[in-house]
Amino acid sequence: AQRPDLFLGCLQRPDRSPAAWLNASDLDAIERHRGERGMQVAVRSGPSNMGDLFNAERIDFDRFHDAGVQSFYTQPERPHGPERSAIERGLIDVVRSPFHRACFGVAFRSFLDLGLSVIEEPHAADATRYEPIQTAERVHDVLFVGNCWTFKWANMGPYIEALHDRFDGRFALFGERWPAGVRTRGRLEDAGGGDKNPFNRAVAASAVSVALHEPSQVLPWRFSGNERVFKLLLCGAAVVSDPNPILSDYLTPGDALELADGPEQMVRKVERLLDDPERRAAMGRVGREEVLRSHTYEVRARRLRDVLGARADRGQVFGAVEAEGFEMRRAS
Repeated sequence: AQRPDLFLGCLQRPDRSPAAWLNASDLDAIERHRGERGMQVAVRSGPSNMGDLFNAERIDFDRFHDAGVQSFYTQPERPHGPERSAIERGLIDVVRSPFHRACFGVAFRSFLDLGLSVIEEPHAADATRYEPIQTAERVHDVLFVGNCWTFKWANMGPYIEALHDRFDGRFALFGERWPAGVRTRGRLEDAGGGDKNPFNRAVAASAVSVALHEPSQVLPWRFSGNERVFKLLLCGAAVVSDPNPILSDYLTPGDALELADGPEQMVRKVERLLDDPERRAAMGRVGREEVLRSHTYEVRARRLRDVLGARADRGQVFGAVEAEGFEMRRAS
């Protein structure tokens, strides 16, 4: 009924099973629209060869019983079933992935071998929701907002404990599913925009915000990240993150945010920022400018449009080339 020029979809459900639209009648309709209107199809997908990425790493995923951890990190190789049918019928133009392009040759090997192109589409943030707001006073010195589960705690635990030990009640931790004994202020709503969003208000009322990742995201090779860093920077926060290596490609360490090599260094960097309000303000300005220029969902949509418009050869890898004047920065 809509007669679209572009179809966006996910190849899998959250439980990694094939998406509902991958049935014969829907695929026939997609093929018809491609023939009649030249409709293009861009799909979001998990890696086709996830297991191969972690063969050399000492992460025993089987001991983590969190929902989604085993199904994601130990999933069978793709494509299979209706995914393969859609690919072999030539109905997909590009696969979109939030993972770093450096791992695509392994992570998406099967898809690339079948002629699919893959575009690096990192996490971003919504500039219509996240922005700096004015507050009457500082409520927290240090802030972390996020939920926890066993797998995440394996990396985040030492950082959270070090921040609690050093800053005590000056450190505000919001979120759910934290281990017993961890002092948390409970769930923090993240809805709406501007000063109507409790997340924005909490960031504005804090001097320094912390970003933390899963164990698989702080390995010495580029894999993936999360949306939180970009949300914090859009809010104008001074951010200190654990050493996720992809952040050095997408942002400017030292100017837009600080990267800490471990809990002790994170505490020291937070302390220095607490003593330097001018540097905090400068970081907030630079970080917000970089995200607005290169890491909003509007930028991601424009990049996808450009890739599809080029109609390049199949089986290609497309990096997250951003707005004019932005160069991908590589970590040393």
